[in-house]
Amino acid sequence: MWRLIGIHHSGRVRLQPAVRPKADATLVVIALLATFVGCSKPQPAKPSPTYTLRKLELPDLGHATSSVQQQLRDGYAQLQAKINAPSTPSEQLGQAYGQFGMLLMAAEYRGEAESAFLNAQTFSPRDPRWPYYLGHLYKLTGQADKSNAAFARALELQPDDVPTLVWVG
Repeated sequence: MWRLIGIHHSGRVRLQPAVRPKADATLVVIALLATFVGCSKPQPAKPSPTYTLRKLELPDLGHATSSVQQQLRDGYAQLQAKINAPSTPSEQLGQAYGQFGMLLMAAEYRGEAESAFLNAQTFSPRDPRWPYYLGHLYKLTGQADKSNAAFARALELQPDDVPTLVWVG
């Protein structure tokens, strides 16, 4: 699980592991002794991974009905609240992007939905829903190669998922 450190105005995201693994006491003692006697040099800390997110803004809602406009505004506000909270776990960010993507896809804002699903995959790479929905989105837009690749990714994550197997078939 990853924890959001910050989001740069360019869309680059800094993440770090949310839970630090506990070290075995024996290994800690050995490492300390090796360092003390000069057998080993301390390793520099690895930098946190950096991901580039796709820019996602609320689309022009001029042609949408008032109820759809309200749902999209509420969904966008919920997403922004998760993004702006520094303690939001990456899985929750992925969930928020994905839920907003589903709203966008249902309202036929396909370009924005693609960005939301791709961002959801960035934060929740083991969740099979986001490539599954991307597969449908690409199918709707006539992008067969991308659709097949997205469905294949969903099957990698959940090989026995019947709906995905049906769409791949």
